[in-house]
Amino acid sequence: MARNPFSDWINRLGSGARSLFRSFTSSGRSENRARKLTKIHASASPAEYRKLSPSELEKAGLSRTSKRYVLTSTTRVTAKTPTVSEKFVRGKRAVDEVGTPLRGSEAPTRLAAGQRPYKTAASETQAERLKETNAALRRARTTETVHDSLGRAYHPSEIMKDRYRNLRRRKLSGEWIENDEWFGMINIAEEIHDPALAQLRQSPSVT
Repeated sequence: MARNPFSDWINRLGSGARSLFRSFTSSGRSENRARKLTKIHASASPAEYRKLSPSELEKAGLSRTSKRYVLTSTTRVTAKTPTVSEKFVRGKRAVDEVGTPLRGSEAPTRLAAGQRPYKTAASETQAERLKETNAALRRARTTETVHDSLGRAYHPSEIMKDRYRNLRRRKLSGEWIENDEWFGMINIAEEIHDPALAQLRQSPSVT
C-alpha cells in the first residue's frame, strides 16, 4: 500500500500540533489548508495571540463564554477564521517562560527541585532557540536605528516594526514577500541579530 505523505507528516508533529491539524480538518478544511494553518500556528510565539471578545466569538459561531484565540494579525473575525484553544496558547507560554514542553504546572516544581525541565536534549535546544527568537522579537519592537544595504542609518517606521513579526513568520512559512517589505524586514533582522537571519536573507521568492 502506498504511503500517505500527510500521515507521515502528522506523525512527525508533536501532540499539540497533531491535535490542531485534526481540529482544522474536522472543521471542513482541506488537508492542504489544514497543513498550512498548522505550520503557521506551530511556529507562532505566544505573544502573537489574542483572546477573542464575546462579540467576536459570536461572529465566529462560538459560544460567548468560549476561550478561543486568534493571531494578533487577525483584524476581522468570521465563521471561517481559524482559532486555537486556550490550552494550546498556555502550552506555548509554558515553553516560552519555563523552557519545557511539559505541562506548565509541572515545570516550576521540577525547576525548584533542581531537575532538568526538558524531556530530551532536542527539547532543550528547541526551547533555547525559542527563547532567542522571542528576545529578538522584543528587540524588534524597541529598536530605534537600523542600516540599509549601503550602511546608511535610518529610523524604521512604527508600522514596519509592528509588521516585522508577521512578515518574519510569513517568510519562514514559505510565503512570497514583496521586495520593499523584504528589505525592510532584513534591515531590522540584522540589527536585532535575529536567529533566523540566514533563512530570512534568502531572496523574497525563495524558501
